[in-house]
Amino acid sequence: MEIMDLVNQSVIHKNFGRGMIVSVNSEKYLNVKFEGKDATCKFSYPQCFYGYLTLENCKLQSEIAQIVEIWKEEKGITEREKLYHQYEITLRGIENRRIAAKEKKMKASQRAVEHRTAYNMRHENKK
Repeated sequence: MEIMDLVNQSVIHKNFGRGMIVSVNSEKYLNVKFEGKDATCKFSYPQCFYGYLTLENCKLQSEIAQIVEIWKEEKGITEREKLYHQYEITLRGIENRRIAAKEKKMKASQRAVEHRTAYNMRHENKK
């Protein structure tokens, strides 16, 4: 797919809403006119499709998704995403172990209180 194929395509931006790609310049930038805005917004291609813009044309969007994946690989973003995902998993594991240790400590305290209560009751009955 050529970048020029994107001209006159409808897009959706997560903040600005619906818009239309009105032109492409320098083979790297898309000019988008959003509904309700007077000026056009300039977006760097293809990274603008990584979390900001989505094409309404599903066929072109799937082609763009492949281009974005290649771009992410080239920039090392995919590796960083994998590392961040692993980091989140590790943090969740640490948090789960912390919660489990806290619960175990609380149960041990409860058992100790129950044991002391039972011990005191037995010794009071002997008196």
